[in-house]
Amino acid sequence: MKCECGSKTKTIEVYNGKDFRTRRRRCYSCGKRFTTKEYAIEAFEGAAKLKEQLEEANAKIAKLTKFHETVLGSAFEFTK
Repeated sequence: MKCECGSKTKTIEVYNGKDFRTRRRRCYSCGKRFTTKEYAIEAFEGAAKLKEQLEEANAKIAKLTKFHETVLGSAFEFTK
């Protein structure tokens, strides 16, 4: 893994949690320390399904918005 400065980092500590692993890292170049968390891919399967549902909902909203603009635009022109 790389630091913000672009240099490689070294793992200095590892902690195993119930659903994730935490790694404490230090940059070889600038000395900055930071923490990363690793989750099993299974933890994100639910998030992928939610993302798919959100994309479907956004597509429906876009269609309804276009329909709404078309209807209001027609109604406005009709009243002139």
